[in-house]
Amino acid sequence: MPLVRILLLLVAGYALYRLTRHLLTPASPKPKPATRREPPPGRHAQLVRCARCDTLIPPEAAIMRDETVYCSEKCHNA
Repeated sequence: MPLVRILLLLVAGYALYRLTRHLLTPASPKPKPATRREPPPGRHAQLVRCARCDTLIPPEAAIMRDETVYCSEKCHNA
Protein backbone atom coordinates (compact mmCIF):
# COMPACT_ATOMS: atom_id res chain seq x y z
CA MET A 1 0.00 0.00 0.00
CA PRO A 2 2.77 2.54 0.74
CA LEU A 3 4.25 1.90 -2.72
CA VAL A 4 0.94 2.84 -4.37
CA ARG A 5 0.80 6.09 -2.39
CA ILE A 6 4.35 6.97 -3.39
CA LEU A 7 3.58 6.32 -7.06
CA LEU A 8 0.38 8.41 -6.87
CA LEU A 9 2.31 11.27 -5.23
CA LEU A 10 4.98 11.08 -7.94
CA VAL A 11 2.36 11.13 -10.71
CA ALA A 12 0.48 14.01 -9.08
CA GLY A 13 3.74 15.93 -8.58
CA TYR A 14 4.76 15.44 -12.19
CA ALA A 15 1.32 16.53 -13.41
CA LEU A 16 1.50 19.63 -11.21
CA TYR A 17 5.01 20.40 -12.52
CA ARG A 18 3.87 20.09 -16.15
CA LEU A 19 0.78 22.21 -15.54
CA THR A 20 2.71 25.06 -13.91
CA ARG A 21 5.40 24.92 -16.57
CA HIS A 22 2.75 25.07 -19.32
CA LEU A 23 1.03 28.03 -17.68
CA LEU A 24 4.25 29.98 -17.11
CA THR A 25 5.81 29.64 -20.55
CA PRO A 26 4.77 32.26 -23.13
CA ALA A 27 2.73 31.05 -26.06
CA SER A 28 4.80 30.66 -29.20
CA PRO A 29 3.44 32.32 -32.33
CA LYS A 30 1.76 29.97 -34.77
CA PRO A 31 3.70 29.45 -38.01
CA LYS A 32 2.19 30.95 -41.12
CA PRO A 33 0.90 28.44 -43.64
CA ALA A 34 3.06 27.95 -46.69
CA THR A 35 1.95 30.03 -49.63
CA ARG A 36 3.08 30.25 -53.18
CA ARG A 37 5.34 33.17 -53.91
CA GLU A 38 3.72 35.61 -56.28
CA PRO A 39 5.88 37.19 -58.99
CA PRO A 40 6.65 40.85 -58.47
CA PRO A 41 4.14 43.29 -59.94
CA GLY A 42 4.78 44.02 -63.59
CA ARG A 43 6.78 40.84 -64.11
CA HIS A 44 4.40 39.53 -66.77
CA ALA A 45 4.60 42.83 -68.63
CA GLN A 46 8.31 42.14 -69.21
CA LEU A 47 7.65 38.92 -71.13
CA VAL A 48 6.35 38.45 -74.66
CA ARG A 49 4.46 35.45 -76.06
CA CYS A 50 5.54 33.46 -79.09
CA ALA A 51 2.90 33.61 -81.84
CA ARG A 52 3.44 29.94 -82.72
CA CYS A 53 3.86 28.00 -79.45
CA ASP A 54 2.63 30.53 -76.82
CA THR A 55 5.90 30.35 -74.89
CA LEU A 56 6.66 33.37 -72.69
CA ILE A 57 10.13 34.75 -73.35
CA PRO A 58 12.01 37.95 -72.49
CA PRO A 59 11.81 40.58 -75.24
CA GLU A 60 15.58 40.59 -75.78
CA ALA A 61 15.47 36.88 -76.73
CA ALA A 62 12.47 37.24 -79.06
CA ILE A 63 12.68 37.20 -82.84
CA MET A 64 10.50 39.89 -84.42
CA ARG A 65 9.26 39.31 -87.98
CA ASP A 66 6.58 41.58 -89.45
CA GLU A 67 5.33 42.74 -86.04
CA THR A 68 5.03 39.09 -84.94
CA VAL A 69 7.00 37.65 -82.04
CA TYR A 70 8.65 34.22 -82.22
CA CYS A 71 10.73 32.41 -79.63
CA SER A 72 13.09 30.78 -82.14
CA GLU A 73 13.82 30.34 -85.83
CA LYS A 74 12.19 26.91 -85.59
CA CYS A 75 8.84 28.51 -84.64
CA HIS A 76 9.27 31.20 -87.28
CA ASN A 77 9.94 28.68 -90.06
CA ALA A 78 7.20 26.24 -89.01
